[in-house]
Amino acid sequence: VRGTRAEIRDILSFGSWMMVSNLVSPLMVYADRFVIAASSVASHLAYYTTPFELVTRLLVLPAAVTTVLFPMMAREQGADRHRVAGSLMVRGMLAMLLVLLPVVIAGSLFAGDFLAWWLSPEFAALAVGPTVLLCWGVLFNSLAQFPFSYLQSMGKVRQIAVLHLLELPVYFMALPWFLERWGILGAAIAWVARVAFDLLALSALSAIIALSGSGQRDD
Repeated sequence: VRGTRAEIRDILSFGSWMMVSNLVSPLMVYADRFVIAASSVASHLAYYTTPFELVTRLLVLPAAVTTVLFPMMAREQGADRHRVAGSLMVRGMLAMLLVLLPVVIAGSLFAGDFLAWWLSPEFAALAVGPTVLLCWGVLFNSLAQFPFSYLQSMGKVRQIAVLHLLELPVYFMALPWFLERWGILGAAIAWVARVAFDLLALSALSAIIALSGSGQRDD
């Protein structure tokens, strides 16, 4: 009974921290449009949301890959399981970089022409800047999904949740300032800066865990 209670406590703790992260992370991804809608540049919201919805479709690629990698990393056992899982993470990131980097570069170069053809030259003139920035943000966000999955497979959901809880107020305080200073381009800058930081922080935490050999699940 004592062992069963400990297992239940571990499961509840693990699930609670995972729930926190899974709620906060999407909030930071999509809340920017609500902030824009309440700002002085609300009339330009479409010039941000249209390219955002377009380029974030690329996130289905890392989501599909990490769905396959996660159980492979989680089932690794033994003293070196964190290093084996870390190797899978790194190889996944490199493969995703090779796939998405040419797409992002092409999107950056031809975003204006595509938007002008698809919508109008007037729309493209205002939306091209956010589109280019968001393309690179999607690349960073795609790569961040691999250390995110690695940390979850190692049971480090509390660390992920704490990181996102720290990011959330900083992002919400910075976003209005960026909007006031640079308009919708500022919103794109703030979003890209956040996902870039997320990538660096998750990667650094994954490296620390892999090198230290701390592959045990949190209590």
